[in-house]
Amino acid sequence: MAMSTLRPHALVLAVAAAAGTILSAAGPAWPAAPPPPPSPRAAQASPGFPPGMVGTLLAAEVAALRGEEAEAAQAVRDYVDAALRHGDPALARRAARLAAAAGHYGPAADAADEWRRLDPENLRAPWMRALMLARAGRVEESAAALRSIAAGQAGGKHTGHDAVVEILGLAPDRRRRVRIMEAVADAGPESRYALARVLVGAGEVDRALKILGALRRERPADDRYAVTHALVLQGRGDHDAALDALSGRGNGGSDELLRTHARLLASAGRREEARDRYAALLERSPEDHDARWELGRLLAAMERLEDAQAHFRALYRSPDRRDGAWYFTGLIDESLAGPDRALRAYRRVREGAWYVSARIRAAEIMAETGEVRWARWHLAATPRRAEGDDLRLYRAESGLLLRADRPGEAMTVLDAALGAYPGHADLLYARAMAAERIDRLDILERDLRAIIERDPNHAEALNALGYTLADRTDRYQEALELVERALALDPDEYHIVDSMGWVLYRLGRHEEAAEHLRRSYEGERDPVVAAHLGEVLWALGRRDEAREIWDSALEEAPDNEVLIETIERFGP
Repeated sequence: MAMSTLRPHALVLAVAAAAGTILSAAGPAWPAAPPPPPSPRAAQASPGFPPGMVGTLLAAEVAALRGEEAEAAQAVRDYVDAALRHGDPALARRAARLAAAAGHYGPAADAADEWRRLDPENLRAPWMRALMLARAGRVEESAAALRSIAAGQAGGKHTGHDAVVEILGLAPDRRRRVRIMEAVADAGPESRYALARVLVGAGEVDRALKILGALRRERPADDRYAVTHALVLQGRGDHDAALDALSGRGNGGSDELLRTHARLLASAGRREEARDRYAALLERSPEDHDARWELGRLLAAMERLEDAQAHFRALYRSPDRRDGAWYFTGLIDESLAGPDRALRAYRRVREGAWYVSARIRAAEIMAETGEVRWARWHLAATPRRAEGDDLRLYRAESGLLLRADRPGEAMTVLDAALGAYPGHADLLYARAMAAERIDRLDILERDLRAIIERDPNHAEALNALGYTLADRTDRYQEALELVERALALDPDEYHIVDSMGWVLYRLGRHEEAAEHLRRSYEGERDPVVAAHLGEVLWALGRRDEAREIWDSALEEAPDNEVLIETIERFGP
């Protein structure tokens, strides 16, 4: 096995990366519960607020956030007293948030109650009070507050059981969440549905499924129950049961049911059926940009590139999907229209999650066409807008340098990356691969052992070190132990099976080696594995069979250096 990694087509990689997690908790969207308290800042006085109180409150805040119980309680009291004197809900709100930030949930609940009284139209006050009561372990009081929210008595159109589920989801104690929800729930379907969702979040899946099953039987026309039931089954790993929960509707049912069914079918590999569901959604609502986006990605994964392209083009005017659509247009243009068109598409990606991916892919195209200097400049000029962007750009630059056969420069980039991200496993692995290319096996072994020391189950590092020791040194027994560990962790990974065959060959165990190498080659027709298998068969005297494998591999990969070198070494 050559240490360089075969690079799959960019479209396949991107579609796989884009798939991500497509399933989430079911049910309609609802507004977020009160956000975490902001960082402490100076108290802001209302008009007429006594100036001397500002310093007192600020000192109390600082002390409270240091975790000093007495000062925290005093800070809350001072704020609430000031709020009452001045009728200012902002002061009560600040008191509630200060106490919550310091972990004093009881005082936070009391302050939120004053905030609620002073500003009865504000949803956040009763929501925060209910959450703080839950966190403080005041179960009955929290349940009473949540019953009011569920009944819609707290004001506003977004109250109800959805808000109750959202609020309880922010309470860290799972068992307490269930106890509170049980106290809130009644015999009504909405209340039981909320209980089922809280039970799922608390890990009590079987009980939740019983409730959802009963709700489906009682109200078969309400698709929410079927959708949630299917998603819970999917989350538990019961993929067939999840699909069965949505079967029988064809292209009928609500949009959410149809969308969920399409996603489950796609994840099960039933792509044509998933395509039909998305098409039905778009027939109902041509402006459903989410359905069009998911259908475009599905068609791209099915290699129906022109059909996918049409859907992405239709999204160019969608503010939420425009950048992703241009990114996928670039990927498809690489196959259908060539690198120049692809570069134009990538340059249209201006922001969002796809921005850095587009910049990286554009740089890779530049490097592939010989413009390595411009590719590096392009990456260096890319703004680092999100956490992890810097790491991705380091890896992209080192990768294009390795593909350009400039491993020394790649090492320099990776050294800088590891200076910024010390001990990062992916960077250490990449530097090890670059070190192998310049015969610095000492660096390779040091970096791979550093990975293994931190993660003894890192199959890639175990395999790479074992293979290198077998291929480039005479430390065969040590190599065997490393590859055996890797194979035990990932017995079907063809690279590791190949490494085992190669180690066994080095140990003189040729028949066993041939068995492993043949299994590896049947799993993935890698030309390097073909080179290894042919060499072992040659050593066993089965030269015609070796030539047949080499010739076949050479037709598929005529430029593979390892294969060519092996054939030349053994002659015609």
